[in-house]
Amino acid sequence: QKLAIGRIYGLSEIVKKGVLMLIKRTAIMNGKLIIFVIIALITMAFSQDYSTDSLAVRAILDANGMEYIAVTDVSDTENGRIHALVLNVNQWTGTLPYAMTTLPADIGKLTELLLLDLGENSLSVLPKEIGNCTKLEALLLHVNKLTALPPEIGNLVAMKHLFAAQNYLQTLPKEIGNLVNLENLDLNNNRLTSLPDELGNFVKLQNLFLFDNYLEILPESIGNLINLGILSLRYNNLS
Repeated sequence: QKLAIGRIYGLSEIVKKGVLMLIKRTAIMNGKLIIFVIIALITMAFSQDYSTDSLAVRAILDANGMEYIAVTDVSDTENGRIHALVLNVNQWTGTLPYAMTTLPADIGKLTELLLLDLGENSLSVLPKEIGNCTKLEALLLHVNKLTALPPEIGNLVAMKHLFAAQNYLQTLPKEIGNLVNLENLDLNNNRLTSLPDELGNFVKLQNLFLFDNYLEILPESIGNLINLGILSLRYNNLS
């Protein structure tokens, strides 16, 4: 019984001891109560996880002066955790009244995120903690002021869709090659002068947009992209 209780997520030692005392007192008298308590604790664990997620989103909004925006207005939940976060100022599809200028390290607490939309803001830096969001499948960074992507981007191995068009990216970290599940990569309208050899790891890539950059040469590994259907290279310095 102690082992079972100890595995329930997020319980403090005080709560664990209290539950154990309750079980000892009631195990003989009423077995059904034990089941009820365990179910209640599991429910509490889910609530605690959501509370942690919610506080993280709250911190992100507050850091950008958006204390009046509700967490539920910019996020969706699944199984008690936030799995989609839309922080976009697009006139038609956005959720924010004006652009964010900072993304706090709290983003790394949202470990169940599948979708993160940060498009059309004024972000110049991504925190390394974004690498904790290892379940991300779609990351939208278009129309910001990013000059680089952190090496921790390579931790996001579940990523299928990465959109970072219309930024100021000059190089890509070699760790981006870890994103072997990528299907769509949009890097158009940046300041890229070269691409890492690790680009050839994207064997599942179907669409690669690189137009309007400063590319002078392509890595030979681009020939490994056997599933590529669209490759856009217009308006570069290729010869």
